[in-house]
Amino acid sequence: MKQLKLFFLTLLAGSVFFQSCKDEVQEPNPNSQLNVLFNHQVNNMLLDFDTTQYTNVLNQKFEVSTLRYFVSAIYLRKANGDSVLVKDIHYVDARDNIGMDIVKEVAAEQYVGLSLVFGIPARLNQTGMFTMKPESNMEWPVPMGGGYHYMKFEGKFAKTDSSIQNFQMHTGPLMAKDNSLYFTFDTPIDLKNDATITINEHLDKWMTSPNDLSLKDITKIMGNAEVQQKLMDNGHDVITLTQ
Repeated sequence: MKQLKLFFLTLLAGSVFFQSCKDEVQEPNPNSQLNVLFNHQVNNMLLDFDTTQYTNVLNQKFEVSTLRYFVSAIYLRKANGDSVLVKDIHYVDARDNIGMDIVKEVAAEQYVGLSLVFGIPARLNQTGMFTMKPESNMEWPVPMGGGYHYMKFEGKFAKTDSSIQNFQMHTGPLMAKDNSLYFTFDTPIDLKNDATITINEHLDKWMTSPNDLSLKDITKIMGNAEVQQKLMDNGHDVITLTQ
C-alpha cells in the first residue's frame, strides 16, 4: 500500500513539473531587441578615412580624417501617437569606432516609424554635462553660447593642383541658437521579433542642395551664423534610414 501511494505521489509530482515546464515554454517574450547601426557614406560609397577618393559638387577632391557627432532624442513611434525612447544622447566617432551601434530592448510590437535629432536640441545641450572624454572634447565655446558641438567633420582637400589645405566643418549651437536637425521617418519597423535598422549619414550632402559650399569656405565657421544656417539648410537629407 505504501509503495502504491508513493507511486501516485511521484506521478503527481512529475505531472506538475512537466506542466510547469510546458507553461514556461509557452509564455511569449514581451520584448524584442532593437539593434541600431550607424553607417557613413560619401557619394554612396562607404566612408574610408585618409584617402583622396571623393569629389564634391564643386569638383573639389577631398579626404576625411575626422567624423565625430551627436544624435539625440531617438524615438520609436507607435500608431496611437505614443513614442518609446531608444536613446536620449548618443556620441559617435566613426574613425575610432565609438558608438557605432545601440542595443535597446523594447516591447515586441509593430512601430510606425522613428524620429531623431542630429546634434543636441537646446533643451538637452547644457555646458558641463559631459565631464569625461571623448564627449567632453566636443564642448562648444561658452563665449559662443556654450553647450556642445553637433559635429566635427574634418579632412583635407586639393586647393590647387599643387596645394593641399585642411578643412574643418564644425556645427553647433552658435549663440545658443538651436541649429540641430530634426528627422522623422515613416518607415514601419516590425519588432515582434529582434530587428536591425541602420542610420546613414551622407557626408557629401552637407555641401549641396540648396547651397553649393566650397571647402575653401568651410574652415573656421564656428562663429559664422550665415554658413551655419547654410549647413543646416543642406542637412535636410543628410540622414536616411534603412532596414
